[in-house]
Amino acid sequence: MADVLGRTPLSVKLVVAVLGLVTSAVTVVGAATVTALREELTGRIDRQLADLGDQARKQLAAGHTELRLPVPEDQEESLKFPDLFLVESLDTDRRLVSSLPRRLPADPPDLKRADLSRTGPFTVRGLHGTMRWRVLSVNAPGDQHIVIGAQLSDVDGTVGRMVWFVLLVGLSIVATVAVLAVWLVQASLRPLAQIEQTTAVIAAGDLSRRAPELDPRTEVGRLGRAFNLMIEQIEDAFAARSASEATARSSEEKMRRFVADASHELRTPLTIIRGFAELYRHGVVQDPQEAAGLVGRIEDQARRMAVLVEDLLLLARLDQQRPLAVDPVDLVGLASDVLEGFHAVARHRSLALDVATPAPLVVTGDEQRLRQVIANLVANALTHTGVDADVTVRLSRRPGQAVVEVTDTGPGLGPDEAQHVFERFYRADPARTRTSGKTGTGLGLAIVAAIVTAHAGTVEVDSDPGQATTFRVLLPTSEQRSGQ
Repeated sequence: MADVLGRTPLSVKLVVAVLGLVTSAVTVVGAATVTALREELTGRIDRQLADLGDQARKQLAAGHTELRLPVPEDQEESLKFPDLFLVESLDTDRRLVSSLPRRLPADPPDLKRADLSRTGPFTVRGLHGTMRWRVLSVNAPGDQHIVIGAQLSDVDGTVGRMVWFVLLVGLSIVATVAVLAVWLVQASLRPLAQIEQTTAVIAAGDLSRRAPELDPRTEVGRLGRAFNLMIEQIEDAFAARSASEATARSSEEKMRRFVADASHELRTPLTIIRGFAELYRHGVVQDPQEAAGLVGRIEDQARRMAVLVEDLLLLARLDQQRPLAVDPVDLVGLASDVLEGFHAVARHRSLALDVATPAPLVVTGDEQRLRQVIANLVANALTHTGVDADVTVRLSRRPGQAVVEVTDTGPGLGPDEAQHVFERFYRADPARTRTSGKTGTGLGLAIVAAIVTAHAGTVEVDSDPGQATTFRVLLPTSEQRSGQ
């Protein structure tokens, strides 16, 4: 039984339960109605039989030998059973002595097996079994019994018609309730079917689907809302996992590329140093001046290696998010110092400082690292532009931000180059020779981006091929950071 119930759909169980309850209620009400009607009609006959019995006893007590039982005045209104009769029994065989009316009905009551000693009315069937009678026995002198009876055909007919009426009404009620129950159950469970369909779609991989929003005051509405919240959390978890996996793959790829590029960058000066050292060791260079030049080249490559290692260590520290110094830094004075240093080593280049905001322009951060940001941007502009290109450092202010822009009038960058320019060891053109005659490490702009990010800022590049290139650094001002 439990297995059958477990396999039965909820909609079927609900409809069957409702129909069972309604059918039981209709049956009980119908049975009670029919029983009450039968008892009422039979009671009315019993009361009239009792009245006639009292008259018979009074006449017998007065010594009358022939009974006359008039029909009650209210019989036509209150009793619809005028076929009353009188039976006088002279012996134990209960043979009929006389009757009122004298002509017996077609199916008189069968009194031979009846218990005439009863004091109240009782029911017997007719001699031919086609009719029922309600009879009352009155004791008479000489062991006689006077039996007064009334036919129950009208009672049975009325009750029968009531039974059919109750049956038809009950069936109509059950049918109506069945239709309403099926409609209501289907309408109530339709959202569950929609949730089931949504679940199947989600199981197929579409986490963007949601169950329909219903009134949260209903059980199905609360279920749908809880279901949607669960799917949102699952979707967020999947998105976070996908993002984490993508980040991990990207980080792994960047690390492999970083290690490969770093190894390549370190191998070049090491190879040069090794070659010059072997030349010096084998005595290939005998002239003291040539030997001094050889040693100078070894020193240049060693310095280049030292710069590369320092840049790598700086990026590693920034990646570890080690705390930086937190001091007020005036960007106007800082940019002026940086440009003075470049004027000393690049006198032939056009370098300018444009301050478009009232001094001072103060930010909170590490002065040494911010100096390195401006220096790297200026060095990048000098390295990748011709001697006739102009380089301008412009300082301005935005609401809550200090803006540092380094603009050059060089050949510019393409869209793809601008997209990757802040990546480590990226070179817009690895084959070209810098105007300074030196090759960079490909870490300068990556260091700029890392330092600016560590200061809660952003760095941007605006450039088109053949036009000016502008690197823009946005840093929160001291007032903005103190307000946070």
